[in-house]
Order: sequence, then structure tokens, then C-alpha cells
Amino acid sequence: MKLRFALLFSLVSAFSLAQTIYVDTGFKPAKREKSNNEFSRVAHFELAVPFVFNTHLGEYFYDGTKDNTWFVPAGAGVKAGYGIAYAETISLSLHSGIEWYQKLYIAPVFLNFNISSDVSDNGRLYIQAGIGRTFAIGRGNLQGVYQRYSIGYEDEEMIGFFLDLSLYGIKNEVGGHLGAVSLGISKRLF
Repeated sequence: MKLRFALLFSLVSAFSLAQTIYVDTGFKPAKREKSNNEFSRVAHFELAVPFVFNTHLGEYFYDGTKDNTWFVPAGAGVKAGYGIAYAETISLSLHSGIEWYQKLYIAPVFLNFNISSDVSDNGRLYIQAGIGRTFAIGRGNLQGVYQRYSIGYEDEEMIGFFLDLSLYGIKNEVGGHLGAVSLGISKRLF
């Protein structure tokens, strides 16, 4: 009997409709204006595409056209970070993410320092530097010192476009260290 009652109660609850009523009281909380003299939390999200020099530059395709592309995409990367900011111009945050670069999956964990300056009423120019560790995923104990240098432009909605140089600290087959030049978009939230 208890089982039938529980089943009936579940069916009635699952198919019942509910309605929400909103009452407008006319009260709207005041928006908090940002002061230029305060610390705040910041979240930073990035999506980037690394580019490499085209080794087939000047060669011909099967259809007879010539390959004139100087740089070609070599992967993709996404990073996110969280930290503190002072007056929305200087920030220090801890970042992590995953990057796919030429058959290698890399997970950098790094401390990022960001300085930005207003260049117009609508936007700001920023530079970033970061240092930390990078770990190759699925490659055993392959890791290195990660360095990152970036320059970019943000609009008033904190959406930015940037040019990024990442040095992974991992040796490649030739004996040099892996690095990438990337173009990307970013979003900061305060």
C-alpha cells in the first residue's frame, strides 16, 4: 500500500504544473559603482589559436594553385584564471587550462600578471606576463617551466583580442624548446 501511494504521489508530482507570480514593488537596488581605489576579484577566460610558419610555402597544390600562406594554425587552447585586481588596471591571478599544439596536449598552471591602461573612452591596452609549470598530458613525466607574454586590446565590455607568446619549456625532437605564437580572444569579469 505504501509503495502504491509513493508511486501515485510521484506521478502526480511529476506531471503537475506550477506557476510563479512576480510582484513588482517598484524597488530597485542601486547599482554599485566601481571605485578606482579598491581591490576586487577578477576572472579571466581565453580562447587562442597558435600559428606556425608554413613549411610548404611556395609549393603547389594538386589543383595547380600555389600555396602563399605564411602561417597556418597548429592547434587550439583554452585557459581560465581567477585572482585579484586593483582599480581594474593591475591584476594578479592564477591560471590553468589546456592547449593542443602539434600533436601534444599541454596543461599549463601559472601565475599571471596583467597591467592595463586606457587608450580611449571605449577601450584599453594591456600587457601580461606569466610564469609557472607546464605538464604534457599522456606523455609520462614530461614537464617544464612555462612562460607567457601577451599584448592585447579590450573594449568597454572587457572583451579583448590578443597576441600571445608561450614558451613551454619542453624540448622537441631537434633539441630546441617548444613555443607558440597565438592569436585569441579573452573576457574578464570583475
